[in-house]
Amino acid sequence: MITASEALQALKDGNNRVAAGYSRLGSGIDQNQRLRLTDGQNPLAVVIGCSDSRVPLEIIFDQGLGDLFVVRVAGNIINPSQVESAEYAVDQLGTPLVVVLGHEGCGAVTAAVEELRTDTPPLRLRLPTLMEALRPVVTPMLTDGVPAFSDDFLDRVVRAYVEHSVTKLREMSPLIAQREKSGDLLLFEAFFVNTALDYHCRRNDVERVRFPVDQPTIETCRARVAEMVGKRDRVWMLTAHSMDPKGLTLQVLRSLFPKEAERREFFGITLRLFARGNS
Repeated sequence: MITASEALQALKDGNNRVAAGYSRLGSGIDQNQRLRLTDGQNPLAVVIGCSDSRVPLEIIFDQGLGDLFVVRVAGNIINPSQVESAEYAVDQLGTPLVVVLGHEGCGAVTAAVEELRTDTPPLRLRLPTLMEALRPVVTPMLTDGVPAFSDDFLDRVVRAYVEHSVTKLREMSPLIAQREKSGDLLLFEAFFVNTALDYHCRRNDVERVRFPVDQPTIETCRARVAEMVGKRDRVWMLTAHSMDPKGLTLQVLRSLFPKEAERREFFGITLRLFARGNS
């Protein structure tokens, strides 16, 4: 049986293939796999995500038939039906990994923030279930001076709600909480960036970022990368010649993060984990 860490690595590898322009799904549906699945399913992960048509979960993780147990709802909110769906996969199918995925430019979250901010629904109908789910996250963030409709603010709301959703899963499901505590289940938070075909996943102070590859000089590249990485101790970088033709981004990263902590190779693409010297 696949472990939670192996399942998570499969999703990361799949997303990295998509980010690099490769996909194993391009060859079509494996008919033998389809026939094997008539006898039952053994998905490697539950993914709870938004209904947004731009975030097709199997595609962004490059997974095929039988690989993912998908739960989709506007705003990736957590309510009893979502919890019970996840519990079914964990308990009955032995799925070792649950991913809660938020995404950039979420229309449901944008509408919820506007309604909570102005008490005026921006859509033709109110979304009471979504409002109640987001209220405990959004309300404390709507403080004076916060630009409520900046992309950065909305992304922070989505990220905060993903964290809140994982907490709700634990609270609403003794089964999931117990499996996680025993080490039989891993809960993972992820954030999908539409424009970059990449996701930010924050765990243990590691966050993947999308680096600039079109900066004309080493100075401008250094300034941009320094701005993006901020005070992070470690960062991942997906590299290939087409992504960094001048080698500037890699050169800058090596100067900021002199320790290369980990490296993985696939399809001619290199995934590197850089760390500062004291980490």
